[in-house]
Parts: sequence; structure tokens; C-alpha cells
Amino acid sequence: MKKFLVLATLLYFSTLSVGRVDAISLSLDPVSQAILPGGTAAVDLSISGLAAGGAPSLGAFRVEVTFDPSILTFDSVAFGGFLGFPTDPFETDVFVDTTLPGAVLLDEFSFLFDFELDALQPDAFTLASLSFTGSGLGVGTLGYGLVDLSDGIGFTLTPSLTTASVSVVPEPGTFLLLASGIVGLIGFSWRRKQAG
Repeated sequence: MKKFLVLATLLYFSTLSVGRVDAISLSLDPVSQAILPGGTAAVDLSISGLAAGGAPSLGAFRVEVTFDPSILTFDSVAFGGFLGFPTDPFETDVFVDTTLPGAVLLDEFSFLFDFELDALQPDAFTLASLSFTGSGLGVGTLGYGLVDLSDGIGFTLTPSLTTASVSVVPEPGTFLLLASGIVGLIGFSWRRKQAG
């Protein structure tokens, strides 16, 4: 019986160290949007699948959001308040790294106890709201580099990931002007052929 208890205890603690496999999802919302050159794309980094009012709750995250720097330029980020108040150094610590081209690293660690996080967090919420400017034409994919989540106790959470895309397209008036110019050139060359 003693060997069984030791084996059961070892098995229990070994499953805790592997990380939790919950139905947790990390997403960039909206999944798709179109903006004009120089326009702003607002994207929310959101988490879902937590237990509202209980474990697991999110205690810390380190997420690298990747983007195409030839199409988008990172502007700013605002952290949500569900790991503690972002400007209170006794509740949470936030860090943003934009030194890597085409990536922004978001890092937030909560100093709240796990039971405080359980009471504070719903099952789904926004971790951070990011802002990008359309700096080139095309479709830019927003994805993930590093993803590291942990619950209120410090165990690893493994989420499924949903990416997003931002299309930077010229104004419809530009297309109309370009099309009318092409039609005008075709008409002019047709008249020259008829006259000559």
C-alpha cells in the first residue's frame, strides 16, 4: 500500500510539471479587417476558455505578436485590467519590447494571489489592445512568435492559437481614377489608329 501511495504521488506531481492542457484559446480579434494606407488597425489579444470565478485563471503571459513590417507599423498597446491594474506596481508588472523588426513582445505578470485572480477574471477577456498603422499595400498576417502563459499558481497553460490579417488597400477613388486613366489611354490609342 505504501508503494502505491508513493507511486500515485509521483504520478500526480509529474502531471503538474508537464503543464495543463485546458480548452484555452488565444486569439487576435478581429480575424480580418481592411484599412487605407496611413489608417489604423485596432487588434485585441484575447484569451478564452478560463474558468470564471475559479481555476484556472491567468497569472502571467509573455506573447510575441508578429506582423509584416513592410505592410504594418506598430503604434501602441494598452493592457487590460484582468491581471491587476496595469499602472499599479503592487498588482502587476508590464513590459513591452519593440526592438525586434516585425514583432512586439508583450509581457505581464500579476502579483495578485490565485484566489484574487479567480475572483477577478471572467472566462474570456482582452489581455491587450494593439494599434498598427498601414504603411504599405497588401495583406499582413498577425501571428505569434513566443507564447508563454501560466495560471495563478504558476503552472504552464497551453492554448490553441488564432491568427488575424489586415489588408491595406488604396481608396476606392484611386482605383476609379486609375481605371478611367487606362480607359482613356485605350480610347486615345484607338482613335490614333483610326485616324492614321
